[in-house]
Amino acid sequence: MLKNKKFENEKAPIEMEKVRIHFLEHYRLKAEQIDGLFNALRKTLLKCLKEADEALENVNMKLLHKSAHGIKGVLLNLGRDDLAEQARQIELSAKSEKDILPDNVSKIQTLYQNKFNSLKDLIKPFISR
Repeated sequence: MLKNKKFENEKAPIEMEKVRIHFLEHYRLKAEQIDGLFNALRKTLLKCLKEADEALENVNMKLLHKSAHGIKGVLLNLGRDDLAEQARQIELSAKSEKDILPDNVSKIQTLYQNKFNSLKDLIKPFISR
């Protein structure tokens, strides 16, 4: 995965001004285009987070994999490779969880919920804008 030196290993919440600069430098967008892209990415991210919540509630690892993949894509577009890597780890873990025994359901839900809560805390400034 390519690393954006500005954000590498930052593990800090998304800062809108840094994302705006990322869009200006990497995509050469105008201000009105940036606002449109923000809205589209926010909508996609909220949809993926909702899917992830549903997947966790129903222990649907295929949907969890799909939603984590979508979250990763949005975060890469935002220039947050560090956070995208967290989503990628969730995506890969969900993909490898083929058969979940009934005894493990609660444990699996808690594990993934903790991972997503950590990620949600860092992306909250973007989705609550």
